[in-house]
Amino acid sequence: MGHASAVDGMPIDLSLAPLKCEPCVLSKQVHTHVPLVQEGEKATKCLQHVHIDLCGPMPITSRSGYRYSMNLIDDFSGYPWTIPLKLKSNTFPRLCSWQCSVEDQSNERVCIYTTDNGELKSTAMHEWCESRGTTHQFTAPHVSAHNGKCEHLHLTLMNKARFMSIACSAPPSFWDEFLSTAAYLSTLTPSTSLQNRTPFELWFSHKPDLSHLREIGCQAYVLFEGHTPKIQAHSFHCTLIGYEPHAKAYHCWHPPSNCIISSFNVSFIESHNTVSHSFHPGQIIPSFSSTPSWDTPSSVSPS
Repeated sequence: MGHASAVDGMPIDLSLAPLKCEPCVLSKQVHTHVPLVQEGEKATKCLQHVHIDLCGPMPITSRSGYRYSMNLIDDFSGYPWTIPLKLKSNTFPRLCSWQCSVEDQSNERVCIYTTDNGELKSTAMHEWCESRGTTHQFTAPHVSAHNGKCEHLHLTLMNKARFMSIACSAPPSFWDEFLSTAAYLSTLTPSTSLQNRTPFELWFSHKPDLSHLREIGCQAYVLFEGHTPKIQAHSFHCTLIGYEPHAKAYHCWHPPSNCIISSFNVSFIESHNTVSHSFHPGQIIPSFSSTPSWDTPSSVSPS
């Protein structure tokens, strides 16, 4: 009503809502708001509901030849997986392999998949789900927010991967390595939505041990394997970029050769190692020699 007296000669009836007309709809229509709430009930056990999102093609092919990434997240535990793909056509066979693996690991069965209307909307996928007793749900066309759980996962993983890549001064072609590291670290990160528990704990039913974690981007010295001459260095300098997914080993990048080495025998210098810490606070040992001497003791006693 603040503009009611701005002009004269045009009475306005505010008692009725204005009518809709086609030109208004055609010129002003925007994306329909998607509520930021989960549709349906949250899963009560592992693999009861799995969300999938295929991302790519990436602007740069990874050093391993990958162009796409398939991100999956378990609705119950929040446990994420990221699977790099060289071709879109590899999506379905890699998903089948993943399903067999996690079902054997967890002794559970995938009940529901939620995907968009992309590569996984196929006859082969339909027949696979029927044979496994799995329901395949789709989001509305062009509404990725309906699969918001996976969209949020992709954003989180990409942000972490980008940060680590910058911290390591690594080439962009390492994006698949950092995505894998981001997914692994996400499994070990507590979440308020999980009552401050980690996805690892909900998936494996015990708390994770984080004693092996090191600062991504720190200096990593990898031990030479085999015999090392006594006069030469025992290790070579690398940068820590991640963790071996199926072994207790670290992924270390050697910039001069641009190779990634997987090794357990690694020593680290992290940022906290470069700052002095109090050993005996307030105690200083004085120096008793004013001038350093490089003389060696004589084997003959002076006369």
